[in-house]
Amino acid sequence: AGSHPAEDKVINFLLPCLLASLPPCLYASTPAGLEAAGYYGTGRTSKALETCITALDKDPSDENLYAYALEILPEGPSKYAAPLRAITAKASALKADNYIYYLGLCKLDRGAGRLPEALSNCRKARQLDPTPWPVYRELGLTYSRNGDSDRAAETLAQGVELSPANYKAYYYLAAEYERRKEFPAALRNYRRALDLFRTAKDPGARIDQGLIRGAVKRLADLPR
Repeated sequence: AGSHPAEDKVINFLLPCLLASLPPCLYASTPAGLEAAGYYGTGRTSKALETCITALDKDPSDENLYAYALEILPEGPSKYAAPLRAITAKASALKADNYIYYLGLCKLDRGAGRLPEALSNCRKARQLDPTPWPVYRELGLTYSRNGDSDRAAETLAQGVELSPANYKAYYYLAAEYERRKEFPAALRNYRRALDLFRTAKDPGARIDQGLIRGAVKRLADLPR
């Protein structure tokens, strides 16, 4: 198949929005976490992050709430990056060997354009705990941002192997294939994500359903 400039423009515009819109895979059971999830589920990401940061300032050791804030933090520069970095420093001082804080530094560094530091922190997170799917999400996204699409796809595929029932794992892998213009592989993984969506229990999953269906339609409609 040849290149289709119009479709390429749509893909390049939509992918960052799609990835930033995915809801978190970890939900906190604290009142602050539930309140933040409520805000996020109605599209109020800023209010959700403010709720998380206020609670984490009081208790920086809440790993689940930290993981929640990390995942809903938009890609790229953000006014919430500095307070989250300060919380990361406090929390990691209390739990120096916890992978989640290195993962936080990975995303924060990636958003600030410090890609070597981001890769180093993601690799450290994987060294500390190679089993959580978010490790492969963040490492894969960092490879992709660094222009290493082969490693990005390989890493995100490892995340699918570790979390085969997680529709979001297939979604991120599909998005990387789409970025690579490997449209059949992208479509196959988007469809698998849509199949798995039926069992999802995330409060914000309805948002994902529209995104995934839109991706499937977009690729299915591409000229052969």
